[in-house]
Amino acid sequence: MGVDASRRRITYRHIGGITTGMDVLWTIDPTPEGWSNVTIVHQWDGPHWPVIGRFVAAWVIGPVFIHGIASRTLAGIARAAESP
Repeated sequence: MGVDASRRRITYRHIGGITTGMDVLWTIDPTPEGWSNVTIVHQWDGPHWPVIGRFVAAWVIGPVFIHGIASRTLAGIARAAESP
C-alpha cells in the first residue's frame, strides 16, 4: 500500500481472494465548497480462468462484487469523516 498525502492518493494491490493482483487507486480531491470528490480506479485483468475469466470479471465480479465493496467502503469513510 502506498499513501501520497501531498497528491491525496492511496494505492494498493489485492493480495488475496478472487481479486488477487488487482491494483486500486483512490484519489481524494477537495472542492471549493468544502466537500471531497473521490475517484476509485480498479485495474485488473480478471481471474486467470481460461475462456470465461474476462467475461466473469466484466459482468459479475466488477459490477456486483467490486462496486458493492467500494460503495460500502466509501460510505463508511464518509460516515467517519462527517461524524463529530
